Amino acid sequence: MSYRARIVVPCFNEARRLDLGALATFLKKAPAVAFTLVDDGSTDATWALIQQFAHEGPGIEVLRLDRNSGKAEAVRRGVVHSLGMGDASLLGYWD
Repeated sequence: MSYRARIVVPCFNEARRLDLGALATFLKKAPAVAFTLVDDGSTDATWALIQQFAHEGPGIEVLRLDRNSGKAEAVRRGVVHSLGMGDASLLGYWD
C-alpha cells in the first residue's frame, strides 16, 4: 500500500503512556498516513504493546533497537527504515 505520509514515533519505556487508542483513531480518520514506531531498547512492555498493535491493522510498522541509543538515534533509525520502505511521499516524526 502507498501512503501520503509516514510518521516516525520514538518510544522508550512508554508502556504506561503510549496512547495506542488515539493512534488507532487517527489512522481511521487519516488512512493515507502510516506510523513507524521505534522501540529504543525499552525495558518495560513497550515492545510487546507496539508489536501487538502493528498486527491489529494496516498503517503501523515497528522497529526495535537492541539497546537504548537515545531519542535522536531512534528517530534517525526510524527515518532511515521508513525511507527504505519507499511507500510515502512525506516523512516526519512525532515526539
